[in-house]
Amino acid sequence: LIMNKIITSLVLFASTLTFAQSNNFCAEFPNSNSLSYANISDDSFSNYDQVTFATWVKSELQVYAYPRLISRNSTAGGGQSRWNVSLNQTTGLVHFGMQDEINNQAGSLVSNTPIMVGIGSWTHVAVVLSAGNVKIYINGVEDANGTIPWGSLNSTSGLPIRIGAEAAAYNHFSGKLDELALWTRALSAQEISDLMTCQPDMNDIDLQFYYNMEAFSNLGTFVDQSSKNNDATIGDYIAKIPDAMAYGTCCVVDANISVNGTTISADNTTADSYQWYNCDNVPVLIPGETNSSFTPTVNGSYSVEVTEGSCAETSNCESILTIGLNELSNSTMILYPNPASASISIDSDAIIEEVNIFSMMGDLLVKSNESIISISDLSPGVYYANVKTISGTQQIKFIKK
Repeated sequence: LIMNKIITSLVLFASTLTFAQSNNFCAEFPNSNSLSYANISDDSFSNYDQVTFATWVKSELQVYAYPRLISRNSTAGGGQSRWNVSLNQTTGLVHFGMQDEINNQAGSLVSNTPIMVGIGSWTHVAVVLSAGNVKIYINGVEDANGTIPWGSLNSTSGLPIRIGAEAAAYNHFSGKLDELALWTRALSAQEISDLMTCQPDMNDIDLQFYYNMEAFSNLGTFVDQSSKNNDATIGDYIAKIPDAMAYGTCCVVDANISVNGTTISADNTTADSYQWYNCDNVPVLIPGETNSSFTPTVNGSYSVEVTEGSCAETSNCESILTIGLNELSNSTMILYPNPASASISIDSDAIIEEVNIFSMMGDLLVKSNESIISISDLSPGVYYANVKTISGTQQIKFIKK
């Protein structure tokens, strides 16, 4: 997969806004000078179990075996990085490595797909660290995942985060970086995908720094666009050059829904328009249902498409299973055992006429007129038993283990 630009994201901990911008510049790192790197001195955000680092990368032919895109360094243990994201000089594979020098533990993860090196192409890479779980994404798609023995990025106070090199003047990266950012939370797969076309939300409280490479000069700083003002001090020979891509329009629409009785409502009540769907199987538009809330007349599974301007988002499907149920009057009913594994029994002081068992999505799975019902064919999960008697109908939730 070759794109106009490559983004590398280390998800050690981002959200995106509706945003359109023209990005004109990137930062070029030469491999011939020991000062071609940038430092972020603020380490107040380093002791986290989750972090996200992201950047567009255009890699040139590398001098060092494992050039660093970003690293957090320790002077102990031979000056090895406490954590880093690097490239393999030969294969172009992305490496994420961590070292816990206090507990003498180390771990790493390597991508399966290489980025293009030395051919002038941009690539998008993402690495996700969340409490010891690591994922690497290439061009917005999960490429590798694994676990490491140390789940936190805690570090020695006062040590900088370094962009484009390691602690000493070593393992320099050669190439271009752009749209570089770090958050103190784990991105979802959708958020990583969004970062390929969307700027981060500058007001995101978890965004610790974001450098769009539009505002810096030689022997100056990468200006932080986040609310944290964590400017990075840059060394010599890092050049600001016109080689970047223009972002498109990014959409974030709140399409969450809530249920009250048999009425489903969009949490977002100020959108431009709504359209409700029956999503029992393939989503089917429900004619005329264009309000922010919807009360179905039959049991089923339903969703809503919420539109704001040119952006639309569809909610998850929500099951309604209680339509047509009459409360039992002066009747007692018990379902047992609950949880159950092989069968359920229903005791009622009214004569049972029919029992229908539904999935959480509203699918009818079992139909019976017996008081003892086999559920051995059901997968483990939560189900509803609609029990009809001569006195009325009652719904009971149970768990198949």
